[in-house]
Parts: sequence; C-alpha cells; structure tokens
Amino acid sequence: MARPAGGHYDEQGQRYRRSRRPSGGCAERRRTLEDQSQPREGYIRGHLSVLKEVGVVEELTIPPGERTRGYPYKFYRLTRRARDLFDENGLFPETAWKRQYDRLAKDAEMRELEQMPRPEPDRDASDDRGEELAAD
Repeated sequence: MARPAGGHYDEQGQRYRRSRRPSGGCAERRRTLEDQSQPREGYIRGHLSVLKEVGVVEELTIPPGERTRGYPYKFYRLTRRARDLFDENGLFPETAWKRQYDRLAKDAEMRELEQMPRPEPDRDASDDRGEELAAD
C-alpha cells in the first residue's frame, strides 16, 4: 500500500499525528503557564538585589520591634540618582507609571497593604527624594 506524501506512520503503516510539543499534555502545559504567571519570590528578590547593588533602588526596613506579623517589613524606592537619570532620558515618566498603577485591580488585602505605614528613610544614609515605596 502506498503512503500519501507527508505525515507520520508507525511500523504497521498507520498514520499518527506527531506532537510538536515535547511530552506532557494540556494539564502539564496549563501548570507551566500558571507557574509563569506567578513570579517566584526568589526571582523578584534577585532583581531587587541587583537594582540595589547598582544604585537604582534603596531598601528601607521597619525595625524589628516595630514590625507587624504577617505584613511586609522591607520596602524599596528609587534613589534620587535613578529618578534623575530616568527624568533626563524621558524614561518612566511619573504620569505614565501612576496611570498604570491606578489601573491595577486591587483586592482588599492589596488596599490594606497600600495603607500601612512605611519606614522613614535614614536622612544620613539615604537620598531625600520622597518616591513611593514598594513592599517586598
């Protein structure tokens, strides 16, 4: 029996569809997509660490005796040097990122975290720019 051109056949001449994806199935691919949509904590901390090392962000911490269990105690903000560099080069204009932030869907927990007090920067060791602080 002659086989039509193209396609994939097993030893008995039966046609089969070759998967373009390596193993798995829908459930495995779905888990992979879900994993990608939730950033890993270490991944974000690694990026923050690099940004801190190069002077783009500074870390502010709530002192141990003033922390509230279950709430963040580390916060990050742009340094004056980074904000000035961004402004000079037209990167991340304040109106644009504030508009994007306002468009985020926020649940009750996120709104509560937004309202929590932030640590005050140490005026001796920090720049005095009052950028918004993001929690870790």
